[in-house]
Amino acid sequence: MNRIPLPQGSIDFEADLAHERRLKIQLLRKARALGPTIAAAAQHIWAHNVLYGFEEALDLINTLPGSYPLHRVDRACARALYYGHATTMEAVRYALVNELDRLPLSPYTDYYGKPHPLPLRRRPFQLSRID
Repeated sequence: MNRIPLPQGSIDFEADLAHERRLKIQLLRKARALGPTIAAAAQHIWAHNVLYGFEEALDLINTLPGSYPLHRVDRACARALYYGHATTMEAVRYALVNELDRLPLSPYTDYYGKPHPLPLRRRPFQLSRID
């Protein structure tokens, strides 16, 4: 199998990874200052969207708390995480626009608050540690 030779010194993967790690740490620290659920949602968005995860997580942290009260953003993030919809920022925004954040979390309802015949099994979302 022939490999395409890369020009020497044109790509510094270690520097790119270090820069990405610094950005992620800054983003998650800012998110944790807003609340642990918002940080978990930002982390989940970043983990599930390789190309645009950083921009969406940054949008979640910068835009939504300025447009909605912080307690509502926190509850919308909790709802998106609980029902497994926290892969994009739009799921959190949808919950805020449609006031789904005001509904209780229950294994007998779906994300939209409609009754679900069987209880949903949930795996608790784990936050990663930031040093």
